Amino acid sequence: MVDAPHQERQRLAEMAEEALEGLVAGSPPRFTLLWQREKHRFHETVQGWLSREAASAARSTPAHFEVSFGLGKERDEEEPHDPEPLEIDLGDGRSLRVSGKIDRIDRRADGLVLRDYKTGRAPKDDGGVFRGGKQLQIPFYVLAAAKLLPGERVVDAFLDYVDGGRQVAFRPDLAHGPEFRDLLRRLVDLVARGVFVQEPTACDFCDFTAVCGPKALLQRRQAIKVRDRALQEFLRLRDVS
Repeated sequence: MVDAPHQERQRLAEMAEEALEGLVAGSPPRFTLLWQREKHRFHETVQGWLSREAASAARSTPAHFEVSFGLGKERDEEEPHDPEPLEIDLGDGRSLRVSGKIDRIDRRADGLVLRDYKTGRAPKDDGGVFRGGKQLQIPFYVLAAAKLLPGERVVDAFLDYVDGGRQVAFRPDLAHGPEFRDLLRRLVDLVARGVFVQEPTACDFCDFTAVCGPKALLQRRQAIKVRDRALQEFLRLRDVS
């Protein structure tokens, strides 16, 4: 396995330390031992990431970073930003406008590689493609890349969970298929009708649990309302793999 040179490892360690110290500047951690343990874990994470980057360096070359679309930023000499949002024709007289930012675009011999960095634990790989409407970010990026870099083909795209070194891949061609458009139409229909369902499976990662109440309460509400037509339409989206 190819590893990163010592100089690069040292520089990354210095950058990581600077970032960590910046987090607690002016407010020293109360629990010193816990802080030292977390610092050690963070350093191990970034060094592991660097090792994986060194191992894949021969296969692709980083080309663009934090490329935005629909956020008002103009294209410049380095990055192909687009100030206008991505517009997706839903095929029924409506269109969906999406804004975002692609963390990284690499170039490989056979085409482009899209990557979005994530922290935390990677989701269980259950073979789903769109995960019932929960995995839309990468398909949006695939479509945006076609607009940002016309004439170039996306051959690989994935969520990169840096904590564990796991990548959750997506087949780029599916973003251009009818299944994706149909899923978006169904989601837009629900939103247009004001159907915003509390989803207990997302509670562990949500910042707003104080608003909705305990996870057990949400599960109980859903069990009571399971015959509600709007809820049934939402739950059927889970069948969209």
